Amino acid sequence: MPGDDGQTNLIQFDGDEAPIEDDGRTDSESDDRPPEEPFVLELKPSTRERNPAVDAIAADGGRLLEFDSRVEAEAFAARMTGEGGVRVRLQAVAPQDETTADAYLVPQPIRHRDAPIDPDATTWAFQPGANQYGAIGQALMTTPRTNPPALTYYVRQDLGIDDEGGLRVRLREPSVVTARTADGARARWLPDAVAEATRESTGALLRTYCCEIKTGNASFERQQATVMERKAAEPGTTVLQIRVEIDALPDEYGVRIHEVEP
Repeated sequence: MPGDDGQTNLIQFDGDEAPIEDDGRTDSESDDRPPEEPFVLELKPSTRERNPAVDAIAADGGRLLEFDSRVEAEAFAARMTGEGGVRVRLQAVAPQDETTADAYLVPQPIRHRDAPIDPDATTWAFQPGANQYGAIGQALMTTPRTNPPALTYYVRQDLGIDDEGGLRVRLREPSVVTARTADGARARWLPDAVAEATRESTGALLRTYCCEIKTGNASFERQQATVMERKAAEPGTTVLQIRVEIDALPDEYGVRIHEVEP
């Protein structure tokens, strides 16, 4: 069955919606601890090189800093941004990383996301931000709403249905899923997409797929893993972690806006 042994199947599609290659890659998760718990931040070398304030802190206190909460760590990042002149932010730690830190402090380059590179140009050029990358990946996985190609191909393989016309995969609006973690805290997860696989001929529901979609190297949140596992235990339900690789996305995009006169 696709996706066995804890790996994500990377199925590459071209413009003709045909699968090019299938290559197993392991997903990564990020830490999402409650804000009131102690929080350890690792100062990455790239951050020290670009932000002198961070470098001074690391030279005095080492690469690992402990805070009373995540909120304090985020406030520290904001202070380092102001004092060092280079924007820094918290980045999630992948579960396979050998570190005791809860997050990394990494540099965040200033991009032209909210204002054009040249405001006086006829065509405004903007640089896409991380949220836009994510939205593009999600759009590729969920368009069209009926039989989106990559997800439909996966479902056919999962259910063992060779007849392309015998299956319909239709997306519906997701709802929040909640569960209790081992320490009794309530965790929540809102899937990016919920797909219902039905028989084309009878309309019978075969299986429901709840999907979390990430683009590029964006991380899956660790706290959500508990909720996903509980949801995956429900009869007739499969939970998928999907990673979309976009290699040819341009560094910028152009926009022309004209108002229609009444």
